[in-house]
Amino acid sequence: MRNMNILNNLLNEIEEKELKTADNIIVAPSNNKCKANTIKIFLAGTIDDGNSENWQKKICKEFINNEKFSILNPRRDKWDSDLGSSEVIRQIKWEHRRMDEADFIIMNILPESKSPISLMEIGMYCQSNKLLVFCTDKFYRFENVKCVCEKYKIKLIETNKIEDIVEQILKLK
Repeated sequence: MRNMNILNNLLNEIEEKELKTADNIIVAPSNNKCKANTIKIFLAGTIDDGNSENWQKKICKEFINNEKFSILNPRRDKWDSDLGSSEVIRQIKWEHRRMDEADFIIMNILPESKSPISLMEIGMYCQSNKLLVFCTDKFYRFENVKCVCEKYKIKLIETNKIEDIVEQILKLK
C-alpha cells in the first residue's frame, strides 16, 4: 500500500510539472501570453475557494501541448482566501483581463456549488458571444441560468462530464 501511495505521489508530481511547463496552459496569476494563432479558452465556473472538484485540471490535462488551443485556467494550485485583499484583487483583475482576451469562456457550474461569482460572470459576459455554459438541473439556480442562456442565445449544455466539455471545446472554431 505504501509503495502505491509513493507511486501515485510521483505520478501527480510529474503531471503537475507537465501542466506547469506546457506552453499552451496559462494558470493564474501568470502573465504569460497565449500562443499565436490559437483559440483562447477561459475555464470559468465552480471553484468554491478550492473546495470543489478540480475539473479545470482535468480539462488542462486533455489539452497539454495541443497546438490549436491556449487554455486560461484561473484556479491556482494553492489558494488561501485569507491572502489579503491585494492578492484577491490581483486574482479578480487577472480573471477579468483573461476573460476579455479569451475567444471562448467555458462556464462549468457544478450542481453541489453555490457559484455566486460564476453567476455574476454569466451576467457580465452574456452579450459577448463567448460563453458556453455547462450546468445541470441539479444546480439550485438552474432555472435562472437556463432563462439567461435562452434570452441571450447562449449555448447551455446540461452536463458537467469532462469528456462532454472536452468534446464541445474541440468543436470550437
